[in-house]
Amino acid sequence: MHKFFRFIFGTKIYTFRRVAGKHIRIKCPPNSGSQYFNYKQFHSIVLQAVVDANLKFVTVDVGAYGKQSDSGVFRYSALYHSFESRSLKLPEDTVLPNSELTLTASVV
Repeated sequence: MHKFFRFIFGTKIYTFRRVAGKHIRIKCPPNSGSQYFNYKQFHSIVLQAVVDANLKFVTVDVGAYGKQSDSGVFRYSALYHSFESRSLKLPEDTVLPNSELTLTASVV
């Protein structure tokens, strides 16, 4: 079964083939408090990757705090900022027929 990730921002919908995050276990950095302590009960940084329909990497972000949620990691990722600044070179926005929804940036 194919999994899709949808991020809705206002009336814009972003769709990807797959966004995945992985906690990479680390030794707790000095004076870091609970920043790197995750819900799995160990210290980590997060690797987040996006692949397209051909399973090719579109982007990889590494280094988010282990305590951040998937959406938090995405919100501060280079991919998110590429969407917001329109520097990713994706097709123009399209209004869906019989709707007021705008379909934006789709990697399927």
